Formats: sequence, structure tokens, C-alpha cells
Amino acid sequence: MATVLTRPTNGVSFGYKHTVTAQDATDNSVIIDFQVDFGLVAMVMVTRADAQGAEYIDPGDMKVDYPANGQVRVRDGDSSFTLTAGDVLHVIANKDSSAFTF
Repeated sequence: MATVLTRPTNGVSFGYKHTVTAQDATDNSVIIDFQVDFGLVAMVMVTRADAQGAEYIDPGDMKVDYPANGQVRVRDGDSSFTLTAGDVLHVIANKDSSAFTF
């Protein structure tokens, strides 16, 4: 499984654009590691290049989880979503505020 190391945009908001590699597609997953010591919540969008530019890909049953603090893992779904080399993952994440007590 590929792990992509990156840094946060600022202290609580994160953004990363990752082009899926052949290895990511073979491994059926990729981890985006923002290298912070707290949990994240993320939204992932997928686009595919075509003659007109980029086209949105329906994420279907794409799986997104958080294997460790600061990490977002995107995986193939059970039936309708597959990581495909050349597709672009747009990962937007924020610090998980549900872990805080007020």
C-alpha cells in the first residue's frame, strides 16, 4: 500500500491532490499522511482526465478510513468503485473536533 507524506495547509485544514499510480491501483488503496498527531475527518472527490478536461467520477462505494492520527486512507469499494491509475484524488480534511470535550 502506498503512503503519500505531505504537510498540513495550516493548523486545522488540509488539502491534497494525488494522482493514482499503478502501484496504488494494484494495492487497491492509498494513504495520505498529513503527519499530524490528531484525528482527521475527510471528504474525497475523484476526477478523471478526458479530452474535455477533468470529469467527476462517482465515488460509489469508495471506502475512506483513518488508520492512524493524521492519515486518510482511500480504498476500493466492494463493487462500484476501483482506484484507477491516472485518476486524481482530491482530499480535503479537517481536524476532528468530535474528539474534544467542552
